[in-house]
Amino acid sequence: LRSLNATSLLNRIMAIDWALPKDQYLNFLIKEKQEAENMTMEEMVLRKLESKNEYTQASTSKRKEKSENEEIQKNDVDEENQLQEENEIMEEGESSEKILAEDNLQKSKEHKPDPGIEEGRTLFVRHLPFDVTNDTLKEYFSMFGPLKYALVCRYSGTDHSKGTGFIQFLTKEAAQKCLEAANNTSEDERLCIGNSNLSVCLALSRSELERLNSEKCILKKQPKDNRNLKLLEYCEVKDNCGMSAKDAEKRKKIKALNEQKLKNLNIFLSHTRLCVHNLPLKLSDKELKKLCYEAVSDRKSRIIECRIMRDLNRINSSGIAHSLGYAFVQFTEHEHALKCLKVLNNNPKIFTNEKRPIVEFSLENKAAVNLKNQRRVRARMKQMAVSAGVSEMNPNEVPVGEKTEHNKLSKKERKRKRRYFARKMLFGMQLEKLHGSKNSVLNLKRKMSGNVQKNFTAKKLK
Repeated sequence: LRSLNATSLLNRIMAIDWALPKDQYLNFLIKEKQEAENMTMEEMVLRKLESKNEYTQASTSKRKEKSENEEIQKNDVDEENQLQEENEIMEEGESSEKILAEDNLQKSKEHKPDPGIEEGRTLFVRHLPFDVTNDTLKEYFSMFGPLKYALVCRYSGTDHSKGTGFIQFLTKEAAQKCLEAANNTSEDERLCIGNSNLSVCLALSRSELERLNSEKCILKKQPKDNRNLKLLEYCEVKDNCGMSAKDAEKRKKIKALNEQKLKNLNIFLSHTRLCVHNLPLKLSDKELKKLCYEAVSDRKSRIIECRIMRDLNRINSSGIAHSLGYAFVQFTEHEHALKCLKVLNNNPKIFTNEKRPIVEFSLENKAAVNLKNQRRVRARMKQMAVSAGVSEMNPNEVPVGEKTEHNKLSKKERKRKRRYFARKMLFGMQLEKLHGSKNSVLNLKRKMSGNVQKNFTAKKLK
């Protein structure tokens, strides 16, 4: 503290002192403000008292000297007071007019657009060295053309540079040359002052800057839509669209249920999976899938899942379960799902005018989706284990999506390998039934080897 206090760094004097606790520092600031306010109030009161004393002294002296003409003096005093009041009112009016004129001038100066910015002659420079002055900046950029001005941005109250600046050329051509040189990728032709590479771009007007800042603030304030709640807007339908009373009631019930479900933060809207309500009971999965493909009318579209939900306890004579009147349709792309929703939702040409399809993005539970993904991974690992002939496979050892040696084989070799492992498994199961020991395969091998040796010795003796 002793060695560095009141020393200069980059032409700025440093002030170093012991740090205070936050509460103590705030109390100190509040006391200073209160003292300053009290001082100003005391000065105002003293000035008023002095002016009143002077006025009373003058009036008493006049009354003593001219005691005979008191009434005339009162009238004169009243007239003088009226004149003073009128003069004060006139002065106040003139001062207010002056203030208004100054404000209008300031506003006109603020709102006047800079012609250099509109014409594209003003440029904004970044990454300037802190020791660069206006003259050095002007000298450097004068190689592209004559400059009107070159200003280095500095902090208010100090002369310390911000590392940025503005330059304005007299012609637009010179400004374009400067921009082309700044955008050049070659290292030899880059704009450099000292060891710092400069970045140059067109300057923006104040109105544009305010607009951009306001947009940034709005975007920052808006919360992130991790649950895809914006998709609810596409599911809504206007009341006056010719739907029947039953369909309107059904839509209201579905909307109320969805609102209750969405109170749970684990539930979100899927951007590829649709839920289709109000289906005819005789509609099959294939017919619904065909309707969805026709609605999208895109060859690239692909449906992963198209399933009508059914009551398995109610099965008809043909062995088909009773339909519950709603289904789930899942696409690979969000665009195809959205197009399908827009075409099918509340369309009177799909089924009937009185019974229209109610289509919306499906509500999903994060926990259920995670469990589903885990089951898929386990099923894949089991398939890979069966195809490779291994009883168990650790998912950490063989990553999902990576080809094993078995997948690289041809179809014939795969079939042979499967048959071999199937026979081996059956053979092992039979041995376990007979012997009931874990080392049944080893015992069998020993027996087989013993039988072979006996047969060999018998043949020799013959």
